[in-house]
Formats: sequence, C-alpha cells, structure tokens
Amino acid sequence: MCDKKEKILNAAIELFSEHGVGVPTAKIAKNAGVSNGTLFNYFATKQDLIDAMYLHIKYIISQAIINDIDFSADVKEIFYNLWRGYIGWACTNPRDYTVIDLLTTSQILSPEVITKGRDFFSDINDAAIRAIDEKKFVDLPCDYICEVAGSLMNATINYIQKNELTGAEYDKAIDRSYNIYCHGVYIEK
Repeated sequence: MCDKKEKILNAAIELFSEHGVGVPTAKIAKNAGVSNGTLFNYFATKQDLIDAMYLHIKYIISQAIINDIDFSADVKEIFYNLWRGYIGWACTNPRDYTVIDLLTTSQILSPEVITKGRDFFSDINDAAIRAIDEKKFVDLPCDYICEVAGSLMNATINYIQKNELTGAEYDKAIDRSYNIYCHGVYIEK
C-alpha cells in the first residue's frame, strides 16, 4: 500500500476511534501529514475513505484469526478458535476494534462493502452452512447464527475491557461466553 494512503487510513482509524464518524476530512489529512487535496487523490469521497478503512480492518482481522483455524476440524473447534481469535484480536487492538464496531453499527457502509468484508470470512460462513446441513447447528439462517455469534463476542469483548480481565479471568470470560453460544446454536446428540 502506498505510504501516503496508509498514513491517511491510520490517521482516519485513530481519529474515528476518538471522535466517531463525524471527523472532518481536513482533520484526517492534517493528522496524516498530507493536504486535504492529497487525501481526495486517494479517496474521492469521505464515503470511499470510510469503506476503505472498513475493508482494511476486516482484512487485518481475517489475517489475524483465519490463518490459525483448521477448517477440517469439528465445527465446534472451528468456532471456538474463531471465538478466541476474534476476542483476542479485539482486546489487543482496541482502537481498531472500536472503529470496526462503530462502522458496523452506524449503518454508513455501502452494501457492496459489507459483502466484500464478509468475503474475507467465507471459510467461517462455509463452516456454519456445513454445520446447519449436517444438523450440528439449529435450523436457522446462517447469517442469523453468525450475527448472534458476533453480538455475543462483542459483549464479551466489552466485558473483558470494562473489567480489565487478564489471565484466568480473561480465559474464563471467553469460555463461558462460548458455552452460552453453544447452548443456543449447537444440537447435542
């Protein structure tokens, strides 16, 4: 990625994490050490910058957690590794987590960008569909099951951060939240 473009993205992430989506592009450009015109050379509109920031963070998340998951394993193990990986990423990258959560909940992303962001996690989606087909998950739409997972992971992240959990308490919070998820979506045989 071009050095200036990366500086702009990093400045936007920093400012969005501190001030929300209303940050003016002039402030982003100033923090990046570029002119406002240079910012618009890389991102024609603020929406383009927001979309690029979202995809940038989604890609980072996918690289941080997807590569460590064995997708030939049992679906319960796959989702447990996803659970630990995502929560671990969010707790060690609170700034980026704040921004991805903000962008996801603010409804300012274009549908195309949301779809592209999901594409980074297609292996997870495929594992969930496989689990539904194999009657290991309850018979609910895949995106609903994934939405429930995301909501519970976010609640766990917020709890861990608010209470500054570490060590055994951190692990216990993750394991307990995953067990709650399991009781809701897995079919025990």
